[in-house]
Amino acid sequence: MFPKNMWVAALAGGALVIPATESAADAAVKVFHPGQQVKVAAGTHAGKVARVDALVVRDRAGRERTVRFAALSGQARGGVRAGATVRLSGGQAARVIGLRLRLGNRWIGRYRPGQLAPARPTRPSTGTPSHSDDRPTPKPPAQEEPKPTTPTTPTTPSKPSNPGKPWNPGRPSGGSGSPGTPSNPGTTPSQPDPDPQPQPEPQPQPQPQPEPQPPADSPFVFGGGNWPGAGWSPYNASSPFNTRITNPVVHPQSSQLVANSLGAAGKPRTLLVSPAPSHDYQHPIYYATASDPLMTIQAGSYALTGRQIRVPANAIAAGGGDGHMSIVQPDGWAYELWQVSRSGSTLKASTAYRQRYDGAGVVTPEDVKRDPTIGGATAPYFGLHAGIIRASELAAGRIDHALFVTIPAGSRDTSFGFGVQAPGASGRGGSGSFVWPAFKGDAAADGVRPPMGTRFWLDMTDQEIAQSGAPAWEQAIARAVANYGAYFGDTGGDGFAFQAESSVMYTSYGKPDPYAAIAAQYGIRKDAEWGYGFAFSGRIPWSSRLRAIAPPARP
Repeated sequence: MFPKNMWVAALAGGALVIPATESAADAAVKVFHPGQQVKVAAGTHAGKVARVDALVVRDRAGRERTVRFAALSGQARGGVRAGATVRLSGGQAARVIGLRLRLGNRWIGRYRPGQLAPARPTRPSTGTPSHSDDRPTPKPPAQEEPKPTTPTTPTTPSKPSNPGKPWNPGRPSGGSGSPGTPSNPGTTPSQPDPDPQPQPEPQPQPQPQPEPQPPADSPFVFGGGNWPGAGWSPYNASSPFNTRITNPVVHPQSSQLVANSLGAAGKPRTLLVSPAPSHDYQHPIYYATASDPLMTIQAGSYALTGRQIRVPANAIAAGGGDGHMSIVQPDGWAYELWQVSRSGSTLKASTAYRQRYDGAGVVTPEDVKRDPTIGGATAPYFGLHAGIIRASELAAGRIDHALFVTIPAGSRDTSFGFGVQAPGASGRGGSGSFVWPAFKGDAAADGVRPPMGTRFWLDMTDQEIAQSGAPAWEQAIARAVANYGAYFGDTGGDGFAFQAESSVMYTSYGKPDPYAAIAAQYGIRKDAEWGYGFAFSGRIPWSSRLRAIAPPARP
């Protein structure tokens, strides 16, 4: 039997069974080779030449997995035919259904054979940022790395289509794009094969975490190895992320909006946590104290350049290309940075803004008009802590706030209604439309798609969720979306992906990775490259019960 928690499926024997018939779609690219260059014929990246990086296979249980060519044996290492059936370790059969592609140094998603065409060997383009700020002085150029997003297997992750952005994030992956971050909308969703109907299994009971007390020198900080526990939420009571859903107004095109957001999987992508540093696109949050060293921000033309702030000596940015980091000051200001590096007493960043940690976690036009230092390090200017799933919450099975979600692409137009704004209307760039509580939009695609900031709601009661048989961690996420919702905050990958906090904020202090103990409760093994994968079970009917709803009222 196929090992439950195996990360990458190795192929045994090297035998390939070639189907007798081949669909017209499969005829576009008939054989997949490692490093092969193909032209994308559909989706956001149509016309671009990309490199084949791995195979996507579907096993008989309906689960999709990513398989590297290095995992193939015998002649299969040199090429695999589209639609071929391969044998996984343990003898289980799986069908080759597509490819994972790399454009320059970033993942651009999963593609079916019919979406690809042969291409002459050319040097792939590295792409350019798609939602940079429209500032008078250009920001310094920044190199981009792939963003992880969430895979689809129910017990362990598949290789993300855009590491860092929870397919989570994230782009687990992860992740929460920033101004200037290129977006990877992935492929046009196709109809998924019917999901198997799993039987409920006994689930481990999470251990509640003690509530930490903040240091005495500030009401806004924890710090010094003391972090918020479950039951605590950032930002104020009027924040959209802390506002419960009451009397939701379902959007007239909710079904199409949800289908184009969930993608082919029909459920959220695997929540990836604790990846290798180069794939960490998550949000480390640090709480400075009055005794921490002073550092000077250097961020080009941004208004925060030259500002001195307290930065814990242990603080390091997420290791992926986004390089996010938030440092909450003793006075309650959270400094939100993108592509951060430390050099002596200088904190260098490609983007630098700040928000009140006791504020709403979102930004309004009035805010930026009043104070040019106010903004955000995510595409819609949500605070870096807004909607993030914390380890303490996952362990306790309790999330008392809305969540941050990444989907393949946003909308190009204003057909959504409900006060939607056109791309660029905020005056700080953005190529997609947006709706409150977003301040600006991100990369967009054609079709019926949600503008950035769209609120999603799981139309289920707590009792229905409890009776679903889903794991306790998944039930906690489902209850959060049912009671508070999830806001569209980033683009990338080919599905619906939640964002988790970065484990580096714990390990940088020499503390144990809290996700290790949580994963152990559920028998989830860690992959050295992609970390722990919390795969959604299929027992929560996301595709039929998720709704796109009207924005919350503005305070």
